[in-house]
Amino acid sequence: MSGILLEARNLSRDFPAGHQKVVHAVSDVSLQIGEGETLGIVGESGCGKSTLGRMLIRMIPPTSGDVLFRGKAFSEMKETEFHPIRRELQMIFQDPYASLNPRMNVRDIIAEPLETWHVCAGKEETTQRVLELMRDVGLPEEFLYRYPHQFSGGQRQRIGIARAIAADPSLIVCDEPTSALDVSVQNQILNLLRELQQARGLSYLFISHNISVVRHISDRIAVMFLGKICETGPTEKVFSAPRHPYTKFLLEAVPQPDPRKRTETTALLQGEPPSPIDPPSGCRFRTRCPHATERCAAEEPALKETAAGTEAACHMIA
Repeated sequence: MSGILLEARNLSRDFPAGHQKVVHAVSDVSLQIGEGETLGIVGESGCGKSTLGRMLIRMIPPTSGDVLFRGKAFSEMKETEFHPIRRELQMIFQDPYASLNPRMNVRDIIAEPLETWHVCAGKEETTQRVLELMRDVGLPEEFLYRYPHQFSGGQRQRIGIARAIAADPSLIVCDEPTSALDVSVQNQILNLLRELQQARGLSYLFISHNISVVRHISDRIAVMFLGKICETGPTEKVFSAPRHPYTKFLLEAVPQPDPRKRTETTALLQGEPPSPIDPPSGCRFRTRCPHATERCAAEEPALKETAAGTEAACHMIA
């Protein structure tokens, strides 16, 4: 890995659920994101991916644990100290329409971070910078004064991307940025994100429930289940030699156009999904795992190195 840009140490986040119950959204997660690297986070809906992403850029505080940016801990910073770092941490949202103010035109939407951070000297320079950003994301100049409702989903997401890169950030959290788009448009947006990364040296945390999309864009991958990372490593190593049963299920569940390559997955994933309010003891995946033993219920497995060059949290790994 290149130099570490951001590091999470034992992050947890709980949410009150009423009647003295607590949702354990993220539990004791540690990870690193390198300079110019894309870390993909993949897992089912409700596994804590988005909550983790928001904690990493200080949109929500953790219940416990800490985040370090360029070696400096968020917990040790006052708001005045964190303020300049805020510019370096941006986000691209899942819904490209809901994330844009319908009362603002494209010029004003993209100009907002430029004006917030006083990037340009005046209105004319700001407009010219907005036009440059539009060209960078593939939007024609004649769209400058149009409003979000006048665009397709893919075009709206390009507006959101232009807004995210406007202040020259170091890290962008991409929270399911292609899930609401058609497949052909998804590929266009993924290719755009890679081009911008190469041109600007960006780092990404790319969140998705689609493991095929994560494979396309990520250098490393972390698989989450019920608030915890169960397997992580270089993307191609995780795909070529998955060690955790949940990772194997996700890969086997990917649709195969060739019937001869399809495998039976129903025997792997059984039972009902466990609740984050009352997660199973020991391994959180054990209630759905066909390989579970008494040890899985009694002892929580820690992430450990595998022969494939990845890390997995499973007692079945020698």
